[in-house]
Amino acid sequence: MDIPEQIKKIWNVWDIRIFILLSLLTQVLLVLFAPLRRRNQHRLLVHFLWSAYLLADWVAIFALGILSNGQDASSGPGRKGDIFALWAPFLLLHLGGPDTITAFALEDNELWLRHLFGLFYQLIPACYVLLRSLPGNNLLVPTIFIFITGIVKYAERTWSLYRASSDVFSDELFRRLDPSKSYVKLMEQGLGERGNEYSTNLETMTKSDTSNNNLMVLCCADDLNNLQIIFHAYYFFHIFKRLIVCLTLTILEKNQSREFFLKRSANDAFKVMEMELSFIYEVLYTKAVVVHSRSGSRWSESVAQINLICFCLGKRSKWVGKIVDSLCFTSMLDEIQYKGHRPVCDSLKSTIMREMKKKSVSAITSESSSNRVEWDLIRSMHYESLRWSVEVEFDESILLWHIATDMCYNHITTTTHENKEREMCKLLSDYIVYLMVMRPSMTPMMGIWKIRYHDTCKEVKELFHKRDMRSRHQLGQAIDMLFGLPTDIRPAAVKGKRNKSALFDAIILANQLLELEMRWSIMICVWVEILYYVASNCRANVHAQQLSRGGELLTFVWLLMAHLGLGNFFCKEQGHKFDTA
Repeated sequence: MDIPEQIKKIWNVWDIRIFILLSLLTQVLLVLFAPLRRRNQHRLLVHFLWSAYLLADWVAIFALGILSNGQDASSGPGRKGDIFALWAPFLLLHLGGPDTITAFALEDNELWLRHLFGLFYQLIPACYVLLRSLPGNNLLVPTIFIFITGIVKYAERTWSLYRASSDVFSDELFRRLDPSKSYVKLMEQGLGERGNEYSTNLETMTKSDTSNNNLMVLCCADDLNNLQIIFHAYYFFHIFKRLIVCLTLTILEKNQSREFFLKRSANDAFKVMEMELSFIYEVLYTKAVVVHSRSGSRWSESVAQINLICFCLGKRSKWVGKIVDSLCFTSMLDEIQYKGHRPVCDSLKSTIMREMKKKSVSAITSESSSNRVEWDLIRSMHYESLRWSVEVEFDESILLWHIATDMCYNHITTTTHENKEREMCKLLSDYIVYLMVMRPSMTPMMGIWKIRYHDTCKEVKELFHKRDMRSRHQLGQAIDMLFGLPTDIRPAAVKGKRNKSALFDAIILANQLLELEMRWSIMICVWVEILYYVASNCRANVHAQQLSRGGELLTFVWLLMAHLGLGNFFCKEQGHKFDTA
């Protein structure tokens, strides 16, 4: 079908103008909305920014092609204005991208070489458009200035990607390695030697090491003001950014950080770590390292939630289910339909901080656990009757405690004090299941987890379907029905070993918990322990990826572990010192 001549004429007049405006629009959207992704976990925002990020380069490159192709004489004199020559370097400036986003994901940093070649490729049409406007270009001076600026901005983007790539990021940290003063400096600072154990007097270190003013970080008030928070975060950022590339830290750095964080309140500790992660985000995803340094807007301060029972009570029409299943959009639709968010309260931060401090103090006196993270849930149990629930496989234990927590949460009336612990248990329970279901790369789960989760959901749905309960408004009735199920016959004896459902064992656990007066105190310790274990078994690069998706509470726990000297982040012997200046 031939296109009408009138439409062709309109397109010939407006094509470059449309693409210039579209390119400008994508730049404005990225400037305005890119900073939101570090503190917002909404999936639609992620997809929107991803689309704008990809569209921005494509539109600018396509517009440059139109400009270079439209400057021949056959296009008519109406397209030969000086303004068209000005637009070519203007588009080159757009290809440099805004300072708020250079990489959408960590993988983009590894493609810095492609951007470097792109710089040379896009210079060719831009130079061609500029040369064709000569002589007699009345806008030559501003065009040249914009042209130079465009090259600089494009080079900044390429250099930022290069600096944030994993190999270069790691190499830069290695170049700061200074092995020359380790033992002598230890002796001068009066640390002494007790086999493999070093006793650190941090005040002595601060006064004796005048070459590093950053050690003033150790002498701080009980409550930190904003300036102190930024100062401490920036100091620790230079040390703990090595965790991103899986480099270990020294014993001195561990002791120094642990001493600092053991004295901090949960509120101050989380504020310092917020700023730390913000600095890491700036290094990995923006031009901050290349063009400027700034403190950075925090994180989402919320956690995503997925609840198994509410998911099983949800309804979806059969034809919608068939369509999304055929298109493999089921997981995406489930996340949109069933995922919720809850704010991280100060009480939860304090609880996490308290439990992590206990572990850190225990690690100081226990050499066996000082540099090793292990599944330690059993030792946190005070009641022998509950021991069976933590001796099963880890993924099964999570499902047991998740369903039992939800059943107790919706069944028991509590006091004000218990209500705080009850809400924290509910939040952590739904958060851990969200990570398992929607963010499996952040968890230590194997393939059996999906089978167990699927079988459990299927069994719950069958029970609800038989009793015609498939609405979220019937949650209370559903919980009462679960408590009314017989628990004297083990599921394996009825359905065999192939069925991996954890439902009936979870009901047994919930009934046992109802008999305990201190149930919520026990349950919060269990969920913090689970959170601790999941965080310690999540890969460092996965934590880094979450900084561009609103941040995760799990990343804070992982970083807090490192600050408190827990986990496998540290060298067993003091051998090297990194220059953190």
